[in-house]
Amino acid sequence: MMEALPEPTPATKPTVNHFFFAFNNPSYYPGKPVDGVIVLVIHTPIRIAKIGVTFKGTEFVSWYQGVSQQEHCTATNSIFETTSTVWPKDGEEQAEPLAPGTYTYPFSWQLPLNSPANFEETAFHTRDVIPLVFSASGMPRSFGEVPSSIRYTSTAFVDFSFLPQGDKEPPKLRMVRENSFRVVEAFDPKIIIQPPIVKKSSFQFWLGGNPLDLCLSIANGGVLFSGQNLYVNLSATNKSSRTVDSITFILVEYLTLTAPNPEGQAQSFERRREVLHADVADSQISAGGQYQQDLMFAVPQGTPPTILTSKCIKRTFELVCQVTVSFGSSSQINVPIQILDWSPLLKDDLPKNVPISIRAEKKEQV
Repeated sequence: MMEALPEPTPATKPTVNHFFFAFNNPSYYPGKPVDGVIVLVIHTPIRIAKIGVTFKGTEFVSWYQGVSQQEHCTATNSIFETTSTVWPKDGEEQAEPLAPGTYTYPFSWQLPLNSPANFEETAFHTRDVIPLVFSASGMPRSFGEVPSSIRYTSTAFVDFSFLPQGDKEPPKLRMVRENSFRVVEAFDPKIIIQPPIVKKSSFQFWLGGNPLDLCLSIANGGVLFSGQNLYVNLSATNKSSRTVDSITFILVEYLTLTAPNPEGQAQSFERRREVLHADVADSQISAGGQYQQDLMFAVPQGTPPTILTSKCIKRTFELVCQVTVSFGSSSQINVPIQILDWSPLLKDDLPKNVPISIRAEKKEQV
């Protein structure tokens, strides 16, 4: 694509000069450089005025609410927007026009801290939408025409001119290319090596006598990378006179969008999605019985990461342990889970082997 500054004359339009640029990594981490290379292919000699890359991060949310779905809630937040000069750097100058050939220009720019992870809104199935899709007054909500998102783009440009023909000064031209890049939200590397998170609860059942004592222990504080296994220890003592029919684990994703309505009042749109639903085999516990088991659940590849640093979009997870009891209502324990996203730039900051600690007295190496 060629963008004229101003519109080029017919004599200068035909040219096969072109360029492209690419990144060195599939994803980038806040506080570390976003780097790559620009490749300029010259067939017709030109003079270069400037080569640069503009980096832009934007979060956007949109939905409609109200009985008639006419109240539009939307917000746009600029995470950053800056231009980095690739050429000329301080002290550099071009004495001669660029002759036909291929030229490379590396670029590097430090990604700001607190940059949230990428996000693209996808349509949730009706059964995945929690009642909070309605406000306290029963106001329904629906998606906007433009999906909510957190996006990062980079636009490389080359400002140039062809060589003069006679006494006529050639116009200034600009070649432009745009690429998107992916960001991994920052986290403290220490959080992946920590004791298990333990949650205990006692449930009293109607006409059941004594309670059911339940203890849930989740490895490494409930922190893991997307696609990894989630290790859990479950122990239960059924002091009641009821039988536990089954135990189910559900990994739930909660998404919250925040934006003002047309009157400027803050609104939120909350949704729920089940990422994992697993029934524990042979989990029946008779009255007066006990149960203890180490469990492993494979978090699906491609599960999106937790988002905590965005102003308009928040994504969290929790593991729900549901206990179904004969002739009684089900009970559950909810434990927060943090899902991290991986970047090659993290390999020097994280340990090669992470101990998986399900219980204080038991550790394995993976």
